[in-house]
Amino acid sequence: MTPRFDLNLLLLFDAIMAERNLTRAGQRLGLSQPAVSAAVARLRDLLCDPLFVRTSHGVTPTAKANRIAKPLSEALRAILELTSDELNFDPATSSRIFTIMMPDVGELNILPRLLSRIQRLPSDISISVAPISSTDEGHALEAGKVDLAIGNWPGLSTERGFQSRLLFQDSFVCLVRSGNPLVGEEATLSDLLAAAHIVVGRGHEAQSPISRLAGLASAKWKIAARIPHYLGVPGLLNDTDLVAIMPARPAA
Repeated sequence: MTPRFDLNLLLLFDAIMAERNLTRAGQRLGLSQPAVSAAVARLRDLLCDPLFVRTSHGVTPTAKANRIAKPLSEALRAILELTSDELNFDPATSSRIFTIMMPDVGELNILPRLLSRIQRLPSDISISVAPISSTDEGHALEAGKVDLAIGNWPGLSTERGFQSRLLFQDSFVCLVRSGNPLVGEEATLSDLLAAAHIVVGRGHEAQSPISRLAGLASAKWKIAARIPHYLGVPGLLNDTDLVAIMPARPAA
């Protein structure tokens, strides 16, 4: 079977050949050191060769790396020339459709401001919001089905070659109905562990503060319901004594 190459791997190979240094090659492409190391390991597996040998001054290419360097560089240059329109992106004249993966709280808090900015441009750019992946969010990005993922995605790490930027920070709050027995009192950890909880999002219970606190206390906590969207929380709280510990922005 012919190996499937990620173009980013080949760009990294070309950068390492030019820099003779993994750190500088990563900086040239905006990659972290762990991401560079992981990418080089993938290249070695795909090409069945060490490719680069560490020295006191950086790295030295192997015979195979030297043999493929020139034709690979020429091929990359041809590809970049063919895609020059994409590389020279001008938001004022583009008619591109950008696909963004985000939870419903992103649609409420981020999408309106993003569309407001886009509407002020003399262009035909449009936004398509993709449904949250049921498996691994990274696959959608790697396959090119999604251009951008906005949200809390622990799996999209730099070790896997993804780049991220902090947009904002939020605190967690405890959301209950007005008649819940916890209202009016300072809830203790025991109170929260005794309550039944609503968890929003696939697998997100591991990221909840109550999960971490329960782990520290070597205790269990009860999950009464798992739902995909924050907008479903108020309806579930109205007639129950369930608790939702969630970020403050969607809670508000």
